[in-house]
Amino acid sequence: MIRCEVRAHTLDLARSWTLRLYEGPTPRTALRWMGWQAGKLADQLDPHPWSTPWLPRGALVAVGLAVPDAPAYLRAWRDDLDAHSALMTVLLGGDPVSVSAYDDTAYYTITAFPERFSVTPGPPPVSRYQADLAEGRLTTTLPASATGRSG
Repeated sequence: MIRCEVRAHTLDLARSWTLRLYEGPTPRTALRWMGWQAGKLADQLDPHPWSTPWLPRGALVAVGLAVPDAPAYLRAWRDDLDAHSALMTVLLGGDPVSVSAYDDTAYYTITAFPERFSVTPGPPPVSRYQADLAEGRLTTTLPASATGRSG
């Protein structure tokens, strides 16, 4: 599994908030989710004026050129399939990948962390039935607790 998350951070990085979480079964699904979330976050930061009919006229204003354009960066990354291919290789290698953007209010990160775990080889646990067979006993009656009868 690959743990994916979208986070917003204050500009001084003192606090952060998890906006969305996802567990991807494969690197491909994790990258697809990351791309979808990049577009979704960009649309929330920079909605198209006629996609928000509930807002009063003039509520959305363009920001100055000195402000970093996080939505444009996120949309460009979402559409860059060559970058996704490179990130797929990184994820397949077991390393995390991340895309970050910022504006004048916050940093935004979309990250995928492959789970790393190791399983110690060894025999499987022995069930009670297998233990009885190993000792030459075959139990065919159910315990009283399983039948609902006492004594």
